[in-house]
Amino acid sequence: MNVDGYIIPFNNHLLIEKNLSENTVKAYGDDVKDFLTYCRDLSISIEEIKLLTIRKYLAFLYSKSLSRNSISRKMSALRCFFTHLVNKGILEQSPVLRLSLPKTEKRLPTFLYGEEVTAVLQMPDLQSIYGIRDRAIMEVLYATGVRVSELVSIDIEDISWPNKCIKVLGKRNKERLALLSDMTIHYLKVYISESRVKLLNEKKNTQALFLNNRGDRLTDRSIRNIVKKYIKTAAISKNVSPHTFRHSFATHMLDNGADLRSVQELLGHVELSTTQIYTHFTKSRVKQVYDKAHPRA
Repeated sequence: MNVDGYIIPFNNHLLIEKNLSENTVKAYGDDVKDFLTYCRDLSISIEEIKLLTIRKYLAFLYSKSLSRNSISRKMSALRCFFTHLVNKGILEQSPVLRLSLPKTEKRLPTFLYGEEVTAVLQMPDLQSIYGIRDRAIMEVLYATGVRVSELVSIDIEDISWPNKCIKVLGKRNKERLALLSDMTIHYLKVYISESRVKLLNEKKNTQALFLNNRGDRLTDRSIRNIVKKYIKTAAISKNVSPHTFRHSFATHMLDNGADLRSVQELLGHVELSTTQIYTHFTKSRVKQVYDKAHPRA
């Protein structure tokens, strides 16, 4: 079996036709490649793959002690892959059509308390061009709840100062407006006027908002490293990533009276059910406070 012969067209299908993000395409492609390699090692061709083959692979995955969420994602990737093969006329029917996916574990997201957010935001050295940049980055992450992939894609022209918002390009190229607080606007203006002008490489003439020391657009990995650095400096022991600011944004909005639909719109969630995890989160926190504080709890 020529594994790459199936994976490359599938990845192109996800990227171009389904308009999925590069990270999702890579994850799905890797999952399908693992399965096809498994079949190749057992001398099973694409045409010979049946529901029983999928079930045996499922048992194989469980034997590796993978989480239900990981296995569910791998099965979702296979569903998408075989649907693609059916649509291309390579197969008559998908072998995973009647397969039941394992129930996923509902894990509550990690978030930062208000005082923890404040502590992290105060870590960058505002006498340094990189410190000014990093403060602005984390201010935007927390004020808007944008994904790190959305953050690095922001251009200068996407900011509307009069309307106090940023135009954000989300998943599947869906645009939305992310609102800015006065404090975030302050640090953005300081960054643009005092830091970005020094980072900007005139030869490259980029419109990217956040730049590295070469004058190029910052990457997802760079943002993760920046956040990790200040979390460590602030002596916060939680497992924090840029996405934690998004979780913190949503949690704090709901805690302070925002309605679910508004938070859904601000986060760019297509389904309200995706946003509802934060209501479970805030309810669980209320229960913890009650159990701890009430004398008869």
